[in-house]
Amino acid sequence: MLSAQIILPCAAPCPTMALPVHMLLRHSLMMCLLLHSLVLMSFCLHHAATSCSRNCYCTESDGGGKTVRCSNLQLTEIPQDIPNDTRRVYLDFNHITAVPANAFAGLPHLVELDLSHNELSQLEPKAFRGLGSSLQFLDLSSNKLVKFNPEAFEGLRARANLTNNPWHCDCSLQMALPHVDLEPASLAGYSLPDFGS
Repeated sequence: MLSAQIILPCAAPCPTMALPVHMLLRHSLMMCLLLHSLVLMSFCLHHAATSCSRNCYCTESDGGGKTVRCSNLQLTEIPQDIPNDTRRVYLDFNHITAVPANAFAGLPHLVELDLSHNELSQLEPKAFRGLGSSLQFLDLSSNKLVKFNPEAFEGLRARANLTNNPWHCDCSLQMALPHVDLEPASLAGYSLPDFGS
């Protein structure tokens, strides 16, 4: 095996440094692979943060943030690839039957969420977790919600449209509503049955 050496020049008189070529090549190759990996990773992270959910239509607003429209796409579940800089999501007129726990946890800037005109019959506990400080309006109208699950709304303080659902108005609904921190106007027009007396 041939062992070549490279002598590096010095500006001031210094002892000669001899480095084997194979060490320089190995070091250069590792640095090149590392740089390539960093560039690829930054591209992937930027794409994940700014791309649009598959099959949906996205627009950027003047004030910043993205609007994602996934209306009337025959969706049966909530897309998992909604960009994390999204401010408004429209999932109306689909066939979504449930909102799982943490469905929107990766959307810290979301201010409006429209799930109206779906087949929603179940809101799992912590369905809207992570949206408490940002969400301003939630539309759950015209679904198939029968049972009110206060754990789904935990930490949420938003105006909500809950109309046109076949709510089962019983004692559990009457007892649950005061423990949910929804904006009072969300329940305007509802008269809960009086189970006392």
